[in-house]
Formats: sequence, structure tokens, C-alpha cells
Amino acid sequence: MAQNEPVPVFETVRAHETRLKAYARRRGADGHEAEDLFQETVLRLLQRARRAPLLNPLAYAFRVLDNLMRDGRQRPSFEALDEAEPCEQPGPGALLEGQELAEAFSRAIADMPRLRREVYLRRRLDGQPYDRIALDLRLTPEAVQKHYSRASATLRKVHQDAVRGEG
Repeated sequence: MAQNEPVPVFETVRAHETRLKAYARRRGADGHEAEDLFQETVLRLLQRARRAPLLNPLAYAFRVLDNLMRDGRQRPSFEALDEAEPCEQPGPGALLEGQELAEAFSRAIADMPRLRREVYLRRRLDGQPYDRIALDLRLTPEAVQKHYSRASATLRKVHQDAVRGEG
């Protein structure tokens, strides 16, 4: 092959697999990490070769391997599980209960009188002040507060019923 012609990337790197893995191990990678680094290196070389030909894929492979090790990408940040430490994520039962509670809230809100629902959603979801809601809906601020407190009481009852298993 002539000096400036691209060479077959995969075959070249595969032929030097042992050498590349040994290089990674000499730089502190264990056997599994060296294998992972080699595979990531091959992947990146092939991606690069698709964009432009590589004249010296082996040199490029060593450079990629160096960069991967320097960046610390070869070491996943997994932590060993401590069986004594409880999981912070909710289990399937808790997720189902939460979904059922959300559905109960949605039904309760949908069943509210239109004005009460409107006041509650504007105040709770949109964060609008009582005065603004009163002005928009042509109510007194006291009436808005009354609608909001009744809506809140309805939803508290839905929550209590769900907790007791009555919902």
C-alpha cells in the first residue's frame, strides 16, 4: 500500500487487540476495563473512519484509548448496593396507589361545580391570588376563598378515604 492511502481500520485494530489491551492494563485498567476500553476504541475508530479515511488507524487507536482513560469514561460510576440500606424509590405497590390516588383526585375535581373547580385550579395550579380570581370571575374575594376551601376539603376527604382504603 502507498504511504498516503487509507488502511482497513477494523482489521488493523483487531490485529493489535492484545497490544492495545496490554497498554490499557499498564495504565491501570483491569482485564474487564481493558476489554471495555478496547471495544469503545474500536467503535470510535469506525465512527471516525466513516467520516474521513484514517491513514494510521493504530496510532489513532492509541490516542483514543489515552483519551478514554484520561476522561475516566472507562470506569462506570456504579455503587455497590448495600442490602441493609432501604431503597429510596417507591415500589410497584406504592406507584399503583399513587396512580389510583391521582385518578381519584382527577374524578373529584371533575365532579366539582364549575365555579369551584375554576377557582381551585386557578389558585392551586396557576398560583393566582384571590383578588385576581375574584376580579376575573366577578366574585368577591371572600366567595373565592369559600370556593377554594370547599374544594380543598373535598380533596382532603378523597385523600383520607384513599388512605383508609375506602376509595
